[in-house]
Amino acid sequence: MTVALERPTKKSRSAQIREQLGYPIIDTDVHTQEFEPAFLDYLAEVGGAKLADSFRDHLPGAGRYRWFQQTPAERHTYVTSNAYSMVERGILSEEDLQYFLSIHTLELYTSLNRDFFKGTVVEKAANEFLETNRN
Repeated sequence: MTVALERPTKKSRSAQIREQLGYPIIDTDVHTQEFEPAFLDYLAEVGGAKLADSFRDHLPGAGRYRWFQQTPAERHTYVTSNAYSMVERGILSEEDLQYFLSIHTLELYTSLNRDFFKGTVVEKAANEFLETNRN
């Protein structure tokens, strides 16, 4: 196996074009939600607060950027309402959606921490499911 230890000396066409511009290029395909606070701070630094505010407010689904301020219940509600549109469009069955929103979630979190739901309103139901579906 060969490992490159140095950067290529020849610049790509896109790098050559970027060098000719007098401003930064921020390329985004809306995957900025994952690191929204840091991205908006950077955008405000290079483009000004007005640009950052405009970007945040006019992004399709602009309310989504506030995910990091939401409670777990609010995040689940958002996911649930969006996921149900897949049933309406015939992409998922009701059963598939139920699995995705409940059993899959239960299996995921309890595989990481058996007591994840301890002290919650679903603790009893989670324990019953886990007991009857043990491998």
